[in-house]
Amino acid sequence: MPSRSSFLIPSLKRSAQVVAAILPFALLTGCGIGAPAADTGSYLGGMSGIAHGGPNPVIGATVKLYSTGATGYGAGSTLLATVTSGSYGQFTFPANTCVAGSEVYVTAAGGVTGSNTTNANSLLVSALGDCSTVSSSTQVFVSELTTVAAAYALSNFTTITGTGATTVVNIGATAANSVATPSCTGTGSAQACVAAGLKHAFANALNLASSVTTTSGGPSGLAYTTTPSNPGGTVPTTLLNTIADIVQACVNSSGGVAGDGSGCGTLFTNTTPPSTSTASPITPTNTFQAMINLAKYPSMTAAQVSALFALASSTAFFQPTLTTAPHDFSVAIYYASVTVSGTATTFGYPYFVTLDYNDNVYAMDMVTSSAGPVTALAMTSNGSSLYASGTVSTAVCVAGVPCMAEPDTNGTIWLANGSTTVGSLYPITASTGAVGTALAPGSGIPVFGVAVDKYNAVFTSVPLTTAANTIYSVASGGSSLTAVTAGGSAITQTATPAALAFDASGNLWNADKYTASTSASTTYLANTGTTSTAFGAAAVQTVDDTATANGGGYGMVIDSSGTGWTNGVSHLYKATSGNASTPTSIAIASGTTTASSARYSAIDGANNIFIPDNNSTTASYIWQYIPGTGNFVYIYPCAVASATTVCSTTAATETIDGPRNAQIDSTGSIWIASSTNGHIVQVIGTAAPAWPQLSYGKPGVKP
Repeated sequence: MPSRSSFLIPSLKRSAQVVAAILPFALLTGCGIGAPAADTGSYLGGMSGIAHGGPNPVIGATVKLYSTGATGYGAGSTLLATVTSGSYGQFTFPANTCVAGSEVYVTAAGGVTGSNTTNANSLLVSALGDCSTVSSSTQVFVSELTTVAAAYALSNFTTITGTGATTVVNIGATAANSVATPSCTGTGSAQACVAAGLKHAFANALNLASSVTTTSGGPSGLAYTTTPSNPGGTVPTTLLNTIADIVQACVNSSGGVAGDGSGCGTLFTNTTPPSTSTASPITPTNTFQAMINLAKYPSMTAAQVSALFALASSTAFFQPTLTTAPHDFSVAIYYASVTVSGTATTFGYPYFVTLDYNDNVYAMDMVTSSAGPVTALAMTSNGSSLYASGTVSTAVCVAGVPCMAEPDTNGTIWLANGSTTVGSLYPITASTGAVGTALAPGSGIPVFGVAVDKYNAVFTSVPLTTAANTIYSVASGGSSLTAVTAGGSAITQTATPAALAFDASGNLWNADKYTASTSASTTYLANTGTTSTAFGAAAVQTVDDTATANGGGYGMVIDSSGTGWTNGVSHLYKATSGNASTPTSIAIASGTTTASSARYSAIDGANNIFIPDNNSTTASYIWQYIPGTGNFVYIYPCAVASATTVCSTTAATETIDGPRNAQIDSTGSIWIASSTNGHIVQVIGTAAPAWPQLSYGKPGVKP
């Protein structure tokens, strides 16, 4: 008997042929082509497309064209046009104009596929991108794969009401997270930042699946294998195909509800998040909400993952697919290189990743784990390459405390090189990668942590074993480092200081690792409102995981209430500001799986804490602490090569291997420096949007 693939590949070809024939015809049936109106958005009358459920056209679906809103998350969308799909799934929109500065998307609700009856639970979506980039000649493909891409990329920005023809899909963000050009102006209490999370989220969707006309041709409705923006970015095609086949089990049916045993019912039951993941689980009633749930809670339960995978194997139209169930359904793109002036620069050993207010990504990269020099490789939030900087030094970073970096809002990235021979704080021009004159606290003194305050003063930490003080700073525009005091005295509470972080009130927190003679600790320095070098008396809390070197005190994040969270290799510690008592200790574990080498953490806009586990013997996980339930879950994004049909946990093929740190952007993407396999990894859809500019001082809060 022929294999499943031998039946399906011809079907894919026929589908593509049908689409190629229908779209030009649909264009001819429109209301004509109009020129974009200046400053008022593009004219979209005549924009056409097709809606497909796997190999089947979706007939009689209610197809809507929207512009996004800017009045709140999942709010304020503008309905531009409504039509009904024809006998081939085709549709053409009448005269309309999208809202200038907005993003544009299409939904297809209800309809009939094959011999089924009308399916009120089918809701397919395609993200089209910025209003200025679409026109009356734009062609659109709406499919399960474009729906998966839109759900993962836009999960943080969407609300859904109604059923079937009455369905309303609102996609929007706050005014502070929906601008076209992000910025940070002013300093201190007068500082004001705006972000482009909504715009960048649509770009993420367009990196995953072909939903709209591009310069290279019409849309296919299929997943990409590499990102259009960067040939060095690999898309998890096989995983996306598998998820799309799961959706197809519902779309190509007559519908159903959770618990009824139908394809839709099975999908909805197994995309209802467990109470361990959220205190308010939503049971979906349409395919788009089901995918939003899966994006936000990709690990679900093991039983749910297994049941969902079984749905895919029964309908597998999109190929190739996974042949064994993954640990979870998290979606990640991994970037292996940046290309500048036609030359690809491959990541060697990226030790640290940081972001600016525009979600630009800066990776501090070495040749190998033990060989320099250090180079800053930069790219935009959709992977487009910016530059490869000049080399910072010939010295290597310290393995236990990597090359930490953070940008200010003056256009400089500050890199701490931890070498004991040339330990210095290096300014790198963010726009060009030019390396400036290094600042050093003294000869032979390494610098480890970096944090920037709202006045663009830069703080760095050094080991007490090599200096009389452990925190130094340089004012904005300054040229030398000055020792920071606490209560009028030198700061001597830490031995191997690592991460530094400011809370919303300007208080400074420092995580300190365990050494052979000194316990790991968290140090809290109260802001006195006077200068950037004088703080209140230090409050110190012990955060030892184990009585071994490097046992505690790695990551340091602050939540929206001002509580500090420090993680060691296997525990998370909750430290109340100003409290010198022993903090609450929480084991980083889920079931029988425990963290063994947790590193530098990040916090999203909903106070979820994400901690990469730099495990060298088994899979490298990303742990998530959920404050609403007090539980940990972990994700392990599937191996992403297009031909890969099994999610491997071996170092040679796993997506994340030896992760050092994480940071979260204004879309909710988690960016991870995956050192051992030389990747910068973007996990899409799981975290909540966060302010990417850490110096803005709004941790745990959405833009």
